[in-house]
Amino acid sequence: MVFSPGKGIGTSLLSQVAKVRLTFRFVSADWNRPATALYGKLGAADVTARDNWSVWHIEGRAVREMAERATH
Repeated sequence: MVFSPGKGIGTSLLSQVAKVRLTFRFVSADWNRPATALYGKLGAADVTARDNWSVWHIEGRAVREMAERATH
């Protein structure tokens, strides 16, 4: 489901989550300016360089092969 930015949906959702969580970590593509703008508006800081994190992704064949190794 995709929503147009500026409708308040992200702010509303994250405000509800804030009632039960004291820490958040967001992952966003560099090109997703609406998301990064929202995070900044909410008071989040971009800690990419400071924390030196890398984001990894695995899918498809690699996941199936990993699952097969686990069952042997």
